[in-house]
Amino acid sequence: MLEQFFNDKIKIKFQNRPIAVPYDYRIIYKVSQIVLIIGTVCKRGGCSSIKLHILSNALTSSSMLDELEKLFDNKIEIIPIVRFEQAVTRAVNFAIADKLIEIQSSNLKLKLTAKGRQLYEEIMNDDSIMVLEKEELNRVKDKIKDDVINRIVEKWGQIKDARD
Repeated sequence: MLEQFFNDKIKIKFQNRPIAVPYDYRIIYKVSQIVLIIGTVCKRGGCSSIKLHILSNALTSSSMLDELEKLFDNKIEIIPIVRFEQAVTRAVNFAIADKLIEIQSSNLKLKLTAKGRQLYEEIMNDDSIMVLEKEELNRVKDKIKDDVINRIVEKWGQIKDARD
């Protein structure tokens, strides 16, 4: 079903590996995840790369999402540790190449294209896929504001300055 959204002109070479790749590192999952994040959380103005990484990281663990939600609700000031995964960056590159997302020239944020919105609707209409991710994103979607993301980035800068 999801394969119909991916460009058949792009040639990808796969190599057999001795160990299976976990589902959350597979490119089709990561591309679907970022489409889901952008479509659910960043409908209007697009999604910054940092916000995308923070949310993708938070979706890997319910405790991480809980910590992030407390931060969004101003219940804690502690900034959770966020990993910037190569799998997310690779998925963004694939999604751009496949014309599912594009970078807005005005603010450099990522937004869904018509093809990306179509994939988003397919994901949302299928009750058997990405169930947990949909629930978690719907739980926090109205709390994730750019000012909170900016506060997280600002805290990172303060931590770095303290170490220097």
